[in-house]
Amino acid sequence: MDSLEEFQNKHGRNTGQFASQRYILDNSEARSIFIEIAEEAKEKFISDTIAAQYLVLHFEHFKHLSYNTVRRYFRDYRDGLLK
Repeated sequence: MDSLEEFQNKHGRNTGQFASQRYILDNSEARSIFIEIAEEAKEKFISDTIAAQYLVLHFEHFKHLSYNTVRRYFRDYRDGLLK
């Protein structure tokens, strides 16, 4: 029987913990829009929830996502995972 780590290595490294980052990291145009809005929200002290809802409602790149998914990008951005 394989260990959990061996099983993961056999079936690929793209696990659920990275699912929230895949779209924003793969789509450079969406990433640049997101970073622009994230910087503005940070500068004006706007909450992540409001900024995420704004992105989902006003930008075609984010319409297919839940605002909660987009909200997680803000945490990743603050942690330095999105640049």
